[in-house]
Amino acid sequence: MRAIVAARIYDQLLVGGKVPSEVTLEAETETEASARQTASEAADGDIVLEGVSKDILQLLVDFIYAADFDVTVATVHQVLNAASKLKLHGAITVCTLFLTQPSQCHADSVGKILESAHKAGASQLKEHCLKYIDEHTTAVLSNPSFHPPPALFREVLSRDGLVIDELELFRYVMDWAKRRGSKTARGRGRGRQGGGA
Repeated sequence: MRAIVAARIYDQLLVGGKVPSEVTLEAETETEASARQTASEAADGDIVLEGVSKDILQLLVDFIYAADFDVTVATVHQVLNAASKLKLHGAITVCTLFLTQPSQCHADSVGKILESAHKAGASQLKEHCLKYIDEHTTAVLSNPSFHPPPALFREVLSRDGLVIDELELFRYVMDWAKRRGSKTARGRGRGRQGGGA
């Protein structure tokens, strides 16, 4: 069934990630039903996979056909997010294998990878990131690019494997709070700029 759905999607003109709703009118497998539930219905009857670009959807359709695709640094986080929405576990595995390579998972990138894994529910990838942080605590916590959301940061700090001096930990928490504060302030500033006049 997945191949039939993929063929219909593939044969349609994909505009802005929209897929005509008739694609899902036939009997659905559990995977397609889950994907349909996670997609939102637009007023015009199209199913919209929010936050999924045409190019990313094309990669996933290619994956459905060939069970393989090329993931890149530029696309991996978007592919992981979309694969999670569509419950494409094989695509999630490909992204996980890519992101757990030493050339990809390092002190500068582990924060972003951890957030993506958490959002996508990619438990193996998330655990890999948490273990990396346990083993490279100082390098990660002192890195300016590491600013996960509060709940995820608490999860990192509550791990038994995290070995760090309490005073040093306090300093890193304060630095994290400053980074989060400036990130939030920049986001609010953009909102005011976009909504004014």
